[in-house]
Amino acid sequence: MTEKPTSCYACHRHFGRKNGTRRSCHHVWPKRFFNGAGPKVYLCEYCHQKLERWIPFCRKLSTTQYEEVLEYFCQSRRMK
Repeated sequence: MTEKPTSCYACHRHFGRKNGTRRSCHHVWPKRFFNGAGPKVYLCEYCHQKLERWIPFCRKLSTTQYEEVLEYFCQSRRMK
């Protein structure tokens, strides 16, 4: 069994009760188009909400494009 990460994939904040950072599972390939298949990453709730705004809701992208959106988002979060 794989252990869940202890920090956000995007901003690297540690998850935990002490700092109030909650873990949220993000499906890199949206469930609405890929039925839950594909890679998943763990993000803090803040980054997850922000990332969802970067992803087109009605238009289906290629799996590669979804992965690129995630990586570009993560790079932008790490610069802050």
